[in-house]
Amino acid sequence: MVSRENKKKAIKVIIATGVLAAILAVLDGRESHTDTLERKEAGKGSQKQEYTLDAGKTIKSYAWTVTAEEYQFTQKEKKEVLKKAKAELEKRILGDNKSLEDISTDLYLTEKLQKGAVRAEYGLSDYHIFYPDGTIRELPPKAAMVTVSAELECQGEREIYEFAIQVVPPQKSKTEQLIGDIQKTLEEENKRTGTNQLELPQEVNGIKLSWKKKKENRAFFVAGLGMIAAGCIVASEKEKVKKEQKEREQQLLWDYQDILGKLILLAGAGMNVALAWKQIADTYQRRRDEQRISERPAYEEMVIAVYEMQEGVGEVQAYQHFGERCALPEYRKLSWILVQNVRKGSAQIQRLLEEEKSEAYEKQKARIKTAGEEAGTKLLFPMLLMLLVVLIIIMVPAMMSMEI
Repeated sequence: MVSRENKKKAIKVIIATGVLAAILAVLDGRESHTDTLERKEAGKGSQKQEYTLDAGKTIKSYAWTVTAEEYQFTQKEKKEVLKKAKAELEKRILGDNKSLEDISTDLYLTEKLQKGAVRAEYGLSDYHIFYPDGTIRELPPKAAMVTVSAELECQGEREIYEFAIQVVPPQKSKTEQLIGDIQKTLEEENKRTGTNQLELPQEVNGIKLSWKKKKENRAFFVAGLGMIAAGCIVASEKEKVKKEQKEREQQLLWDYQDILGKLILLAGAGMNVALAWKQIADTYQRRRDEQRISERPAYEEMVIAVYEMQEGVGEVQAYQHFGERCALPEYRKLSWILVQNVRKGSAQIQRLLEEEKSEAYEKQKARIKTAGEEAGTKLLFPMLLMLLVVLIIIMVPAMMSMEI
């Protein structure tokens, strides 16, 4: 059973709660007259407030929700905010980089500036170096200039802000840095006038240097080796480039039918060419990011074409550039078919693609047949060697037995 004392406490709590509720009801029921509603800061969005409206004898206690938009800048204030946004952008875009002249890591492309009052959209002049979100795609072998284009928008006021950044290759090793410093020291020494001797540096960056003159009788030998090595390097490099080009062309040819098949399938499903192209490129990019497939040059060129179209390059030009980069007759023909479809609005695009796929299939069969014949020819010499070994194994014991 509940004791009397606990009952008293419960009654007191109920009474106190009731009194508090009554006071709040009175306070909440009191209407405060006002002529203004405070706006939020620019970039913070709008706010809503519930009001009761009385309009003479016509309207009585009408519930009205008033929306106050965020603070609206004057034209002069917009110009000032955009100016500050440009300065802020140049700092924030650096990310972990030291300066705009020394970019070697990802850019930070923020969408909001000046506490959200300014929105930014970006474009980059070289998508071989950067992805559209500013992450590094591949650093160049030497310093390269890239133009960053930012469209800044502040309450309907838009400005295009372009500036250049310098992308530098990976930092040199300590050995490379030391060699470069020694070379600079020698160049400075060579600028000295009024002396017949070149003083070799004895210390650079606190490191002592020791110079030993090579013997003259080895000069021709070293020069010969150097020329041979240089020739081998050049020949090897040319062969490597030729091999890589051949492998790239083979991958392009192998993927050609696959690309045609996907375009035909999506076009047959009612999708236009541009959307089908983007769908194929996005699917490849997603699977590539997930490391489910290796890099395929044909699809990489499709991705670049999508980036070009997103940056304002016309659809016709993007397809033409695609055919030029692939540099194979098959892809040039595909580029021509797509360009004609855009220009003339051909309703026969699916039929043209199917005909091209059939032709590509026949060419692929011919290439496979040729490759098989070449493989058979290459195996002929090893087979002759094996036959010679077999003949020796048979003939030598027979000749030895005859002599006995």
